[in-house]
Formats: sequence, C-alpha cells, structure tokens
Amino acid sequence: MYSFDYGLNLSAVETLIKIYGIEDTKLPALVSDGNVYTGFHSVADIEKLIPMLKDTLKVQPATKTVE
Repeated sequence: MYSFDYGLNLSAVETLIKIYGIEDTKLPALVSDGNVYTGFHSVADIEKLIPMLKDTLKVQPATKTVE
C-alpha cells in the first residue's frame, strides 16, 4: 500500500489521479484492484471492502531480543 499527497505536482501522482478519476472533494481515496473507495472508513468497513487486507492488519507479537 502506498500513500500519495494529492496536491503534489508530480506527473506520476497526476497520472494516477486521472486514471482513477479521483476528485479532491472526495478524499481520502483508496484504490484496490482497480476499485476506488472514497471518504473516511473504519477499519471494519475496509476489511469488508477488501477482505485480503484483514490478515495484514493483525497485530504481530513482539519478538524477544537476545542479550
């Protein structure tokens, strides 16, 4: 997953905005598998929209350090 500042004047960001038709009045925007989701969503909502993310959002246990 990558995050981009909508206001950057970078050709790569501008291309993504045009390809996916993202409007500055509907931010934040999330693109997954060609689908665009706009507005704020809870973690539970995003897990329903993109089920494959559910496993990546699990908290990993801390690892022990050896002294």
